[in-house]
Amino acid sequence: MNIRKRLLSFIICGVMAFSACPLTAFAGDGETGDAIVEETECICETLCDEENINENCPVCYENWENCEGEEPECECEILCTEEEVNEDCTVCSEDWENCEGEEPENGIMLMSDEDIKLVDKVDEVYEIYTAEGLREFAEMVNSGKTDIDGKLMNDIDLNPGITFDEDGNFDSGTPDQWTPIGQNFNERYRGTFDGQNHTISGLYIDSKAEYIGLFGYIGEGGAVKNVGIVDSYISYINGSGSPLLVYVGAICGYNSGTITNCYNTGTVSGISASFINYVGGICGNNTSGIVTNCYNTGTVSSTGTVSGSGRHAGGVCGISYGTVENCYNTGAVSSTTAGGSNYAGGVCGQNMNTGKIENCYNTGAVSSTGAGSRNYAGGVCGYNDEGEISNCYNTGNVSGRYAGGVCGQNTSGIISKISKCYNTGAVSGRYAGGGCGWNLGCTVE
Repeated sequence: MNIRKRLLSFIICGVMAFSACPLTAFAGDGETGDAIVEETECICETLCDEENINENCPVCYENWENCEGEEPECECEILCTEEEVNEDCTVCSEDWENCEGEEPENGIMLMSDEDIKLVDKVDEVYEIYTAEGLREFAEMVNSGKTDIDGKLMNDIDLNPGITFDEDGNFDSGTPDQWTPIGQNFNERYRGTFDGQNHTISGLYIDSKAEYIGLFGYIGEGGAVKNVGIVDSYISYINGSGSPLLVYVGAICGYNSGTITNCYNTGTVSGISASFINYVGGICGNNTSGIVTNCYNTGTVSSTGTVSGSGRHAGGVCGISYGTVENCYNTGAVSSTTAGGSNYAGGVCGQNMNTGKIENCYNTGAVSSTGAGSRNYAGGVCGYNDEGEISNCYNTGNVSGRYAGGVCGQNTSGIISKISKCYNTGAVSGRYAGGGCGWNLGCTVE
């Protein structure tokens, strides 16, 4: 019995030992060894997101170390917005460190030839993000690139932390002076500038330049649109070497192009011994240009320190030889001098030579004063000479020697015409009227 038990124990132990050995240890080079399944390789061409994951590589979206090949580079030509983000580079909208190339300098987006961003296949447009970018854009125009296009991508503050009162006083620091885009006739701006409904604040000018504003001179073919000037002070200051003519406006000093959907809430003034001042909430002088869908709520004043030919002040334009339509003013407008002629109008100080003022109104106070006898004030226009005013009205108070609820003086016979206009504001002056203070045989209907 003991021999049988020992023999059975020996057989059981042998079976257990044999079963513990892996079968592959006994496999040769035949079919059994070739049938062993190797681990699947992780082959991913892109770093997959959870929705588009490679079926053979379920870990690709977690860590590139689990995938063959190199991680694809972030090839972004622009710092993308959330809507324009490159499909192969979803991090471009977050940080330039994740993109190839250098971050644009001076707040201007750079692409083609390191200078221009191509917005489409035809036009080249500078995208402006910062105050430094706007100054750089002005320098380029004033250096001869007068036909370049630009657009604002953000609200711009040219003097952060500084606020201005109506007299140009500021609460702290020293503000940076603005040099107008298109600073003179030779560098007049002929491109298209789109503010994209953004604002520019802290625009500070206290200068003896001839053309004053965000833009100095907008030439034929030039266009400025969709931008507002807020919390700003724009002024011509008197001094030696003053030019004979001065043009001051929040948007531009002189316009021969188009200004559309623009507005100003800051102070605009011209104080000088110059021969003639043209000061407007939007534009100083509108000659053969178009100003449409614009408004002003800031104070506008034109002041002469010595006897001179003319001081012009208008809520929208100081003087216009072009078209002003669908515009309005709510700010106070005044023109005064030691002598000579003064023209003040809620919309235009003076409307000349087939100029047209259509579908406009004024609610601000308008006054024209001075030592001389030629002080013209009108709720819509101070002096209309061979121009046309239609579908306009005034509700503001008007005062001057020649004062009219619509027009201070309407002259040049049948060529000048006022139609479908009315006034409800108080009018005072030696020659005062609800329509015209003085009408020299012109058409009023």
